[in-house]
Amino acid sequence: MTEKSRVVRLVSSTLSELLPARRPPRSDHPHLLIKIARPTATVLLKRPFRDAAYIRRHVSYVVKESTEQGEQHIIRNLLSIRRKLVEMGLDREVIDREMQSIEGEVRAELWRQILLPEVP
Repeated sequence: MTEKSRVVRLVSSTLSELLPARRPPRSDHPHLLIKIARPTATVLLKRPFRDAAYIRRHVSYVVKESTEQGEQHIIRNLLSIRRKLVEMGLDREVIDREMQSIEGEVRAELWRQILLPEVP
């Protein structure tokens, strides 16, 4: 359970204890009506999620496959990374920015390895 989900669960249980859904609020005591705002925060990455060494290893595997299999591998890998970032609780803008960065680095490395293959 992530920290964010623990906080949301705590707020939800507090709300249900303070404001039971089946009991109408008492109009003669308006000071008893309490509203607790759900916490919001922005979670940021301190460093890139995938480093250059990972990108090189990933692409070296991809170039050994057929074009279709390599592309499918890239797509599956990017979707897996996106799922992991979502599970980490990152904001959508942060995830989108990180995914664009990773995909751009993968595509650039792919072309580098295709056009300039290492000669043994």
